[in-house]
Amino acid sequence: MNVDAGGGHFLKFGAEINDLEVFNLFAINATGTLFFRDLADFENGIVASGTRSGVFGDLADDLAAGGLGGGTINASPSGDINEAAALFGRTIYSFYAQDEWQATDQLSINAGIRVQIYDGDAPRANPRFAERYGFTNANSFGRLDPVLLPRLSATYEFDNDGFFSNSSLTGGVGVFSGGDPVVYFSNAFSNNGFSTGEGTTFRAQCDGFTNPDGSFSVIQNGQFAGFPQCAIAAGSAQAAAGLSDTQSTDPEFDVPTVVRANIGFATDFGTETGFFSNWRLNLDYIYSRFNDTLNFVDLAQSPNITRGLNGFTVDGRPIYAAIDPTDPDAAGCNATLDYSGGTPPVWQNVTPICFNRIGRDDEIQLTNGPSYESHVASIILSKNFQGGLFTSGGGVRVNLGYAFTDSENNRNNGSSTATSSYDVTSAFDRQNPAVSTSNFETRHNFTAAVNLREEFFDGYDTNIGFFFRARSGLPYSLTFDGGGVFNDSSSGSDNALLYIPTGANDPNVSPNSDPAAVASLLNYLATSEVGGQCSFTPGQSIARNTCNNDWHFDLDLRFSQELPFIGKLTGLTDDRVTLFADFSNFLNLLDGSWNVLRARGEFVDLVDGGVDAQGRYIISGFNPDDQNNLRIGPSAWRIQIGARYEF
Repeated sequence: MNVDAGGGHFLKFGAEINDLEVFNLFAINATGTLFFRDLADFENGIVASGTRSGVFGDLADDLAAGGLGGGTINASPSGDINEAAALFGRTIYSFYAQDEWQATDQLSINAGIRVQIYDGDAPRANPRFAERYGFTNANSFGRLDPVLLPRLSATYEFDNDGFFSNSSLTGGVGVFSGGDPVVYFSNAFSNNGFSTGEGTTFRAQCDGFTNPDGSFSVIQNGQFAGFPQCAIAAGSAQAAAGLSDTQSTDPEFDVPTVVRANIGFATDFGTETGFFSNWRLNLDYIYSRFNDTLNFVDLAQSPNITRGLNGFTVDGRPIYAAIDPTDPDAAGCNATLDYSGGTPPVWQNVTPICFNRIGRDDEIQLTNGPSYESHVASIILSKNFQGGLFTSGGGVRVNLGYAFTDSENNRNNGSSTATSSYDVTSAFDRQNPAVSTSNFETRHNFTAAVNLREEFFDGYDTNIGFFFRARSGLPYSLTFDGGGVFNDSSSGSDNALLYIPTGANDPNVSPNSDPAAVASLLNYLATSEVGGQCSFTPGQSIARNTCNNDWHFDLDLRFSQELPFIGKLTGLTDDRVTLFADFSNFLNLLDGSWNVLRARGEFVDLVDGGVDAQGRYIISGFNPDDQNNLRIGPSAWRIQIGARYEF
């Protein structure tokens, strides 16, 4: 509803209902996975021996080492895969009011507020979850607090002439929310402990089916016999009892918001005539503070007091392990979880028996993390030159820009599943990753765009333009190889931040370390390209995202020519055709070695890691996984040729 309230005030009132019904069937490993030691065993149908089976972790290394083998499958209670689906509804009720006020001829002010109220379903309650953690997993959307989103902005138009003219100053501050992260909420519906259960050929149901070493054959009468039914039955039984991994949303979870403030100045400037006349300048700065950010924790992990210094390394890194006071193997464990999880979850009354052969993992909870900030500043210079280089009817358009970004986050929340979101961040403390440089940050970005327009034929433009961009590389982290050292083995791999020794006699490095590996690591950091791209302090664990990939440079060209078409030539109508050719990555077209983007992934693992009884780091197995991978998309050149008809 719009209301002209007089006095320059123009009011807007409104309401909105966002109703969402979700059926999300996403079942991991629903058809099962079998592991074979080599190609010959695969051809003969001999499944690998081992002691465990699973689809998470450093599978290749674990399989080669002999621990990983057998088969694993996620099975629903009845065998109907639709039981694994997340089925729920969510509604957001929004109300807003806004006042657009023309305070003076030069000053306009816009103020408003938006309120969002949440309602919706809750996941199926799992009594086993409540028994383990002391609170329910059945937290509905209705438990979310309403979100208030006030905003204020203003624009002042200067009445100026001379060297600076047509100037304006804009600014604003407000609280914003990107709706609700439904895909993350859905994890608690898809993984309620009843939807699917993990069955492996190492379960008791498969005793007698497998050989003593865990191997077995999947060939009968020369044909594939299918996935072992005993493992499917084990998974179904686990799901029916509600004993599968149960994910949850923190009962105290708040919808993430960002406080954003911006200021911008735009003006024409320059002399009255000549090259330095009629330039346009745009200056902008945006500050953002992200509050109630998204974080993922594993409720089933606690510092293992039987390892290191009461569960920590010498420099304070937690050494997590699975914990479950309700597990029969942990009889006598009286540990209790403080509150309802959160960042990080804290267990009290932890004793050594609490870590006795616990098989529970991936009890991932969506919760809130720490606040962090970003700063973005940019400058743009532009000008339209009248007259072309060769014809008076042409012109030249120039646009030069630079943007500086300093942004932070604590997790790489780029995955739709809670488990992956928990795993894919390099961290010193996986339950509570420190705020650090964002994995999406491009610190420096330069651009230059020039378009040359000529009129060789009266009324028909000839254009040639180019766009040049130079940007600094994305950040990455140095890590230990493998997984299962500082966290449960299901918590991903290659994601524990690397400790940087001071030298061969570093007191934080265990004498059980391989001296050759330590020496090779130090030499690598001192002499390699990777070492030159990273910032670190010896004697400390490296911070996340303190390495940067190389800069990348790109040049694109566009050529176009307007021509009269049949209608114009015959006098029937004023039509024309524009022929154009676009050259993407023109430098690579000239020389295949130019403008090739190579970059390392978010993790670069260098050595194997471990911890001794005094919490010192055990460094061994120097084998850098530091490939500078070719990025095909931005490295390849492309030509697009086309025509556009106008009438």
